[in-house]
Amino acid sequence: MKQTSAALIMVLASFGCPAFGDAKETVTLYYWGYENDLIAPDLIQDFENQHDGRNGQPSIKVIMAQAASVNRTNDPQRLLCGIAGGDPPDVVWFDRFAVGEWASRGGIHEFAAVH
Repeated sequence: MKQTSAALIMVLASFGCPAFGDAKETVTLYYWGYENDLIAPDLIQDFENQHDGRNGQPSIKVIMAQAASVNRTNDPQRLLCGIAGGDPPDVVWFDRFAVGEWASRGGIHEFAAVH
């Protein structure tokens, strides 16, 4: 769980780096986690407190949801629908063993390639 939380911090922090335009607008990021992640809500709250718009940058709000499947590797309907519909989450907790399979389908891209 510590690696997941550390990865969440790194991904969320990277969204705070670029200029998002007008600082008066709020940027909303969607994070799909998993039901047993007890650390993510606190990390998200800390992230939002650090990116509250007081420094001239836009405030960032993170909406946390669940992937809504018991077995995300074998039953990825919500994520597949989001990708196919052009509205996937910005950040998603994902089973490390299924990442290669999803990347081969074009569902996951290297973060450095899109940032």
